[in-house]
Amino acid sequence: MGNIEALKRYLTKHFAKTYYSSTYEELSEAEQEKCSKLAEAHAFLNDVIPEEYLPYSIFNFTGKVMKGGGVVTTVPPEIVEKVKDQICEFCWGSSWEDLVKVYSEGSNAETSLAAARKFMRERNIMHLRMDKGANVVVHGDHLKNLGRTMIASLIMKQAIWPRLYRDESHTTYAFLPMNELKDFIVRDTEEALYCRTCTWLAVDDVEINVGSLRARHFAFDMFDPFFLGRYRDKLPTILILRRHLSECENSLQSTYGAGISKIIKSPRTIKIALSKSEVIE
Repeated sequence: MGNIEALKRYLTKHFAKTYYSSTYEELSEAEQEKCSKLAEAHAFLNDVIPEEYLPYSIFNFTGKVMKGGGVVTTVPPEIVEKVKDQICEFCWGSSWEDLVKVYSEGSNAETSLAAARKFMRERNIMHLRMDKGANVVVHGDHLKNLGRTMIASLIMKQAIWPRLYRDESHTTYAFLPMNELKDFIVRDTEEALYCRTCTWLAVDDVEINVGSLRARHFAFDMFDPFFLGRYRDKLPTILILRRHLSECENSLQSTYGAGISKIIKSPRTIKIALSKSEVIE
């Protein structure tokens, strides 16, 4: 939601020097366009994606975390495979097996990664998801570090990358915690309007414990028109829940209104479960 122009200018010069060992002004029109598109995409990535998840790709999602000096499995391997399949289907209309096959055909790590990136670039269908108003709900065990935000970041990155090769000049993005969104709406800021109307919105840390009955009514009045408006306008929304969906779905509606419930129940929405008991075939 920040102003990316200063970063874009810096990155444009950086890519001109990196790829062409020249200044931007000395490049051909085609070379300038390439550097400009690269700079714009990377500027949006830096502005939108949470910093700790910027370096990661789908290959980094393993269901394991570092804890107490060792590696702990938080998501069972069979769930990791299913989640990767869901991401591949949503972003590329393909399967995790297809992507692994392409990666494995490389002669080394560098060529494998290049092949995988080419596959993801050529198969990217996020513009179709955008046109249909597709949504994503990521959920799982309460208080567990399952990789919810990482999954949402991977999907949002695939919504941004097409700026490199399509006219996405009118596509906008936002990624923020629910409490920050609440603050924007309460203060009726420009950021609140931006989040209501941006093309892709990811809302993290969606929780049902908002306090007293009065606070719940206040939250309902604030968020119901917000999410209902996004649903009716078919604007893709990624919801990152702190609990099992089965545990909190009714409470989400009573707390945040019919809009968030419509997004969750919509046939345009995929539900990514990061806990075994939540996987629905």
